[in-house]
Amino acid sequence: NCTGFTGTLNCSATIAISGSLTLVAGMTYTGTGSLQFNGSGTITSAGKTLGAVTIIGAGITVNLGDALSSSGAITVTQGTFTTNNYNVTATSLSSSNSNTRTINLGSSTVTISGSATSVNFSNQTGLTFNAGTSTINASSSLSIGTGVTFNNVSFTGSGSNISLSITGTNTFNQLSFTAPASAGVTKCSFSASQTITTMVCSGTSAVNRIFLRADAGVSSVTLNATTWTTVSDVDFQRITLTNAKSPTRGGDCGGNTNITFPAAKTVYWNLAGAQNWSATGWATSSGGSPAVNNFPLAQDTAVFDNTGSVTDTITVDRAFNVGTVDMSARTNAMSLNLGSYGFYVYGDWTFGTGVTNSAGAAIYFAGHSKTQTVTSNGRSFYCQFIGQYGISNTISFADACSASSANGMYIYSTTGLSLNNNTITTPYFENGSTSTRTLAFGTGNITVTTAQGVNITGSSLTVTGTPDRKSTRLNSSHT
Repeated sequence: NCTGFTGTLNCSATIAISGSLTLVAGMTYTGTGSLQFNGSGTITSAGKTLGAVTIIGAGITVNLGDALSSSGAITVTQGTFTTNNYNVTATSLSSSNSNTRTINLGSSTVTISGSATSVNFSNQTGLTFNAGTSTINASSSLSIGTGVTFNNVSFTGSGSNISLSITGTNTFNQLSFTAPASAGVTKCSFSASQTITTMVCSGTSAVNRIFLRADAGVSSVTLNATTWTTVSDVDFQRITLTNAKSPTRGGDCGGNTNITFPAAKTVYWNLAGAQNWSATGWATSSGGSPAVNNFPLAQDTAVFDNTGSVTDTITVDRAFNVGTVDMSARTNAMSLNLGSYGFYVYGDWTFGTGVTNSAGAAIYFAGHSKTQTVTSNGRSFYCQFIGQYGISNTISFADACSASSANGMYIYSTTGLSLNNNTITTPYFENGSTSTRTLAFGTGNITVTTAQGVNITGSSLTVTGTPDRKSTRLNSSHT
């Protein structure tokens, strides 16, 4: 009890409190030591920011006497935590164990913010969660479990490359997503179906997008949304809607049901100078006038030809979803930098003889139930080459393909890979998964150029053809 205290309380280590905590406005509170409440009482923090807070006591009740701000996590391990309608700020709200415990949020606004934030109720054994009329604002992920009923949950992060996740089957009064403030994609993965009274989910332009998808390996999830506000600039993958929607500039990444997408279009680059992929450089005809709404979506074809004005490097500046990338008609010199965020391709990939792949993180071939053909035309990839997020897709090589450096391309495929009798040269080859998949060599080979070698693990793999695999390092349980 700090009533009347005007000095400094430096909490640099863990303090176990068996009753109430009362701070006052006239004092100074420093340090990030944790506070563990193991007895019933009230937390009155007087606007001070506490360290991590843990409620841990059988049968205890800890109430808030004013708004609570924590620089760490709020964890309810045992007992009852009641916010008394006061607002709460922390890096996470967690209660994942099998003890008897209760969380009462009332009408509080709970803001979860920080570099690695979460709401974690993944183990709900013994948990009673009363959402009341609360709002949870989170900038990162929800790791929930099955059967949690929320009132309003908003993903408020507006960065240009945010990845979110919602696990388990849950119920929301309102589920909201904030579009990126600048060109980019906010991604949210679902591990299971959700029930939502009101869905608020829309991008703000063709290049400020939201991406809703089923988790990798999950065939489909259902979003049972009774009401959906205006839907535009949203990409979908393996999503089923119970109420049909026709999103404006909606991107079809495959496996969707009850969603009507715009017809596939072919667009052409026509913008001089060093530019980003998200720039207003796409036209509906070769040499035509660019417009922002021509931005290529997951069902579209993006073309670089000799008519288009490319005078410097084009950089894929965010993890966009695109359909087919066709550079086959580009014989004039140009450079394509695949960026540092990864590039998600749902169609075919064809280099032109004038194209140089100057740098890049990874190409993710993520098609749904399709064959994606890669044609190198003698050009090398300078990036990782990954088939990871697709379902029943096959990466098929139309000609020999290679990496341009020891730090460049490697192949990681969880579905199908067909060499079509061609030779693939790569610093590293990995194929690890329990998914049913095929490596079809024909008479082709995979040549590994570094000591990183070959790593083939997991089950349900079929190898066909007559390859001569040579490597300085082999990790494989297969014949």
